[in-house]
Amino acid sequence: MRDPSRDDYMLISVEPPFRQQHGIGYIDQYKLIIASRFKSTSLYPIVSWPCHVFVFRILNEEVTKQMEFRPEDVRLIAWGMLFQRLNEAESHYRKFS
Repeated sequence: MRDPSRDDYMLISVEPPFRQQHGIGYIDQYKLIIASRFKSTSLYPIVSWPCHVFVFRILNEEVTKQMEFRPEDVRLIAWGMLFQRLNEAESHYRKFS
């Protein structure tokens, strides 16, 4: 996916859904858009783990049906990390919680 400033976004599905309790209410978000946080990394393919990402929620559902979107079609909601394996994510969580 792309916007006017970059062309390396990825549309993802998450389970369980993301639920933001402030701002959008209790709306389950099953589809999100991510992009690498650091210019030296890419999601295509991910070669360095964990991969740090920006996480965007979709404001305009039409975005999921096309490859391009405008900045006003999404909203940055979080920074995240992608891990290669579940046990690595769980270990990281235990270490910092």
